[in-house]
Amino acid sequence: NILFVPVTYNSYDALDNYIASIGKALDAAADPTISVTIHVADNSTIEKKEKKEVEGNISLLTSHYDNPGYLPAALKTVYSEDVAKYDYIIISNVDVVLDETFFTALRNLKADADTVWIAPFIWSPSEQRDVNPKIQERYTKKRLRLLRLFFRFPLVWYTYSKSVYRLRKQEAPSSLPKGGPIYAGHGSFMIFRPEIFLQEPKLDYPVFLFCEEIYMAEMALRIGKKVTHCPSVKVWDKEHASTGLMNLWRYCKYNHDALSYIIRTFYEQD
Repeated sequence: NILFVPVTYNSYDALDNYIASIGKALDAAADPTISVTIHVADNSTIEKKEKKEVEGNISLLTSHYDNPGYLPAALKTVYSEDVAKYDYIIISNVDVVLDETFFTALRNLKADADTVWIAPFIWSPSEQRDVNPKIQERYTKKRLRLLRLFFRFPLVWYTYSKSVYRLRKQEAPSSLPKGGPIYAGHGSFMIFRPEIFLQEPKLDYPVFLFCEEIYMAEMALRIGKKVTHCPSVKVWDKEHASTGLMNLWRYCKYNHDALSYIIRTFYEQD
């Protein structure tokens, strides 16, 4: 029993493709015991009234919000559901599509009981690689403060992103392990077991965008659970349907605000 919570912002064409890929993957699995609920977290400025028809073991719901942000809208939607009844809860962007083997691979997965977050294979066309693991090891406070400093000055970040940062991304495929425990997966498509949402107090991320991966990784650590990279489960990134339109100054401000929250909340004692 799987809950998908895609978050959309004026990206209805991408949402339609996302939903269609779920249907194709479910058909390919040919397993009537798999049940899917798609509960769309819609942050769009103008709500789309027409409803997409789905068939078979798929239920489709939509909740519309006044754009509180990516993870805040997703968490509102998750907690509107009976979390405990699901085997997996997936929070994602809509600019991804499922591989046709997705449900078969998820069904056959042998992740251990301590894994509360499954980080799938996410193919990035621009980087020509699996963007997982997103973060292999927990950041130091010094590293996060340095990143925040870059984002404080947009032109500095722009220069860094076009030089050192790009080189590091190009070198990443040979240095990253394929599968196994990691600190955090990529935020564009996150597969969780329900335990992470059943903890008290409930998850609450009061940040509009960015650093969602760090927040969810810290929430997994809080209950003594772990994140595992499972590349047999595959999705394909169509890349930045919403955030790709964001200007540099706003992008840097949101990242700076997110890093400030993360440092204040989880690293104050360091």
